[in-house]
Amino acid sequence: MNKKDTYRSYAIWMLLLLFYGVFYYLNNYAWIDEISLPSGEVISTSLITPDSVHTPKRDTNIEDGTGAHNNAVPVLSNASTKISPDLPAPASKPSSYRARKSRKININTASAEEWQTLYGIGPYRSDRIVRFRNALGGFYSVDQVSETYGLPDSVFREIKVQLLPDSSWQLININTIVYDSLYIHPYITKQMAYFIVKHRETTGPVTSMEDLYGIIREKDHERLRKLEPYLDFGIK
Repeated sequence: MNKKDTYRSYAIWMLLLLFYGVFYYLNNYAWIDEISLPSGEVISTSLITPDSVHTPKRDTNIEDGTGAHNNAVPVLSNASTKISPDLPAPASKPSSYRARKSRKININTASAEEWQTLYGIGPYRSDRIVRFRNALGGFYSVDQVSETYGLPDSVFREIKVQLLPDSSWQLININTIVYDSLYIHPYITKQMAYFIVKHRETTGPVTSMEDLYGIIREKDHERLRKLEPYLDFGIK
């Protein structure tokens, strides 16, 4: 680039800077015409303090219930005003709810209608509980109720304290019961029933839980532990 081109570039930059300076000045410091205000109206630049705030007067010419005019201005109470003792207390839970929560039922003798008196138990769930209980031969533990199909855990926790245990469940004679009756028990699978009957036919009677643990595969040992309270190893 020769000197002529260099000077031309400098001149262009100088003009650009000049235009920018003029624009900036006009945009920030140029004289602005005074805003015209309605007659008698003045804009104050002083700070507004709480004491200078003027609260408009309300119409105090209020007619009371007697037809006279009351000049007193209603005053709102501050936040520290206590609630009148005449106000009604928060509503307590109805007595029917408390009675329902205090009701107790026996897990092995309660009818479907009695189960329906508990929280969250309707005809559908009560029918399932009773049918499951009959298939087991009775509950030996309150916790077994929670195994009922379709019974939410939240509902069981709510009613658990209202369930009374009972020791009147039916026993299964493991050495005399036939195959078709054995596998319908909820804790016994068809495969488990088959191994038990086959052992009886080929080896002899089942005399203890140790025999059963040897007969039944390990994957079903948890079922055997739940089944144990129902078993009778008597030989007839």
